[in-house]
Amino acid sequence: MKAILLSVNPEQVANIFNGKQTIIIRKTMPRCELPIKVYVYCTKDGYLHLEDEGHWSYSRDQKYTYKRHGKVVAYFTLRKAERCINPYFPKCSFATKTILYEELLSKSCLTEEGFCEYINKGSRGYVWYVSDLVIFNKPKELSNFGVIVETIHYRAYQAIKRPPRSWRYVEELE
Repeated sequence: MKAILLSVNPEQVANIFNGKQTIIIRKTMPRCELPIKVYVYCTKDGYLHLEDEGHWSYSRDQKYTYKRHGKVVAYFTLRKAERCINPYFPKCSFATKTILYEELLSKSCLTEEGFCEYINKGSRGYVWYVSDLVIFNKPKELSNFGVIVETIHYRAYQAIKRPPRSWRYVEELE
């Protein structure tokens, strides 16, 4: 089944797991029918840990890792994605057709500077809405995901060896 593999840094993963970050900003948007399952790959630039009271936090200190960095740690359903306005016009009354600029910054856990830095001047940005989040008890390896490679002579499943820089379409190996 077609899905998306999304690379997310550990700090954002902690915010998503805690329910603080409910939207993700990306420079591109999937060109597929929604809803679609989105697998969350936690990048290796930091560590996640689960505190006693069920709160996720982020650290650069290796002693707190639970081997969740460099793994697929969760999935959510992408039911809605929409285009943002150009971030260099923050005085506009909206950031998308349905969400105000301040709310977009709050729900994405970004500062205005961070948002503008990520979405370069004149570039498009897209809001991906996180819904129905499922956190894996045991993270999955990248090798559990792959792509279908088709040529004139054959069709084969090829496991993914490297995470995407932002996101890519994948098939999950059941």
